[in-house]
Amino acid sequence: MVCLTYEELMLLGDKELNRRFLAADEQEQKEKRNQEQAQELEYAEEVADQKDKQDIKEKTETKSREAKRKPLKGEDSVTARM
Repeated sequence: MVCLTYEELMLLGDKELNRRFLAADEQEQKEKRNQEQAQELEYAEEVADQKDKQDIKEKTETKSREAKRKPLKGEDSVTARM
């Protein structure tokens, strides 16, 4: 925020004051937007990490299930599996 003394404030015209306040408002909005985008990126990274962990877990579970299966003897057919 811009700090002005009373004397400086009285010397400035309305247009100059409006310009200064608009510039300060724009800067605050940019900072707020940047902060929100940074939070969104952090959240997106967390979601991606969780998805990667879940994919790895599913792959290991699938491999362990496949390892537990008994090999079929003879011909591999529907009737042999029943």
